[in-house]
Amino acid sequence: MRVKKHLLVRWGFAFLILALSAWGIHTTASVACDTLVINGCFETGSFAPWRFGSTGGMPDPILTTETAVDGKFSVRLGEPVAPVEQPGGAAWISQTIYLPADMQEPILTFSYRIVTNDIIHWASFRAKLLDRDGNPVALLLRDGYNSPDNIAIPHNDLGWKQVWFDLSAYRGRTLRLYFESRNEFDGALGIWTYVDGVRLVEAQHTFLPVAMRNYLPGATPTPTWTPTATATWTPT
Repeated sequence: MRVKKHLLVRWGFAFLILALSAWGIHTTASVACDTLVINGCFETGSFAPWRFGSTGGMPDPILTTETAVDGKFSVRLGEPVAPVEQPGGAAWISQTIYLPADMQEPILTFSYRIVTNDIIHWASFRAKLLDRDGNPVALLLRDGYNSPDNIAIPHNDLGWKQVWFDLSAYRGRTLRLYFESRNEFDGALGIWTYVDGVRLVEAQHTFLPVAMRNYLPGATPTPTWTPTATATWTPT
């Protein structure tokens, strides 16, 4: 599997867009939200054609104007909670997509903003590819607060990030694009994640020039962990 990804915080992304625009290079901001992903910026004010739901103690996702990177709306997976023990569970959205076999280099890009009371081993945001029956195909991303000392920070806002994935390995297939914000276990302290600007386009429509794409890191192993650390927090 060939997966490339790159992270930029929102302000760094904005600066790079300005610089690249000055050089005449197209940016993702100039690409319509309705690409091979429909309603990827949620600006219709509804979820359709996204499916959504929740498991365990998580509430269903909602559309919100609290924060966004493309237009007015984003989707929020989970809800703001106090840093107290929560039941395990997840809030999720998914959409079925088809990657045409004749696409040269299909690039999936989206923005997300995690706010968490816990460390990544207890609460995380994930992006996955599933098959039509919901079976896992690829874990594209797992992110959260990687605490250097296993101490959680209440209402820890990790800011907007944008990621890119090369889905060339899946051309000619119908897949389900799946996002979830998850309390990994009972006793997690809570997480909620905003998602916006989901697009699937040919590589030449992204703002990354070829020279920059060549320096993106290759496939990243699935994160592993051992459940030995106990999350703690200090009130502010």
